Amino acid sequence: MTFFCFDPSFNWGTIIQLLGIIGAIWGVTHQLRKQRDLQKEKYTNELKIKIYEQIVAHLEDGNPTGIAATLSMFIEVLDDKRKTNNSSRYIPPPFSPDQIHSDFKKVQSNLFKTASLIENYEIVSPNIPLFRQILVNKISELGTKYMPFIQIMPYLLLSDDGIKKPENLLIPNDNEIDLLRQKVNEFMEVSWDIASYLYDIRVELQNILLSDFFNNRVSQRKPKDPDAIVLTSEDSGMLKRIEDYLKQQEKDINHR
Repeated sequence: MTFFCFDPSFNWGTIIQLLGIIGAIWGVTHQLRKQRDLQKEKYTNELKIKIYEQIVAHLEDGNPTGIAATLSMFIEVLDDKRKTNNSSRYIPPPFSPDQIHSDFKKVQSNLFKTASLIENYEIVSPNIPLFRQILVNKISELGTKYMPFIQIMPYLLLSDDGIKKPENLLIPNDNEIDLLRQKVNEFMEVSWDIASYLYDIRVELQNILLSDFFNNRVSQRKPKDPDAIVLTSEDSGMLKRIEDYLKQQEKDINHR
């Protein structure tokens, strides 16, 4: 039995041709793989930019500090009007409760849209779900802090659907003004918390999604208050504080 038979037609030229074919196939395969990798990278980069732009678009319109400033001005003008009310006809502050409420609902809607978008793209970072949860909790708290103004503004301001005559409006006394200021301060505190968290989320998204494009990273917020919470993935101690804060909030809710 013959195990090996030399074929004289199979010479070095044939081997070189065969190696050339194999090399060509490898080259084409390599180019195709490289092209697929480039297409994948291009798609990934486009997706990163799209995610960032979508979320940031709502961050711009979700800052509630403007509403807080309006409420603060409203109370101060209200206090001034009642103190200088020397005429027989009371002139109320030139604010519209309907407009204030409309502005609040717009901000609140954008905040919830932001939270929803963040939830859709939680995969971009393992800590994004944690940040979204604390943001949602603060949005809910903002609504709670706004409730007193929904209840009292129709009795302090003229409106098309409410009181139309100044003489029918309530004029608060000193204690009531102090209470309203307290409510404004509570609303403002939550508003600034939310504004800070929105900034933190913007920084987090820039570092996760855009830093490779610019070979740079944005520094995290550094509040003067050592007890302030910063939403960042770069501080394990802060992440632990956020987790503890959310757990405590959950306990407080369950005990109500």
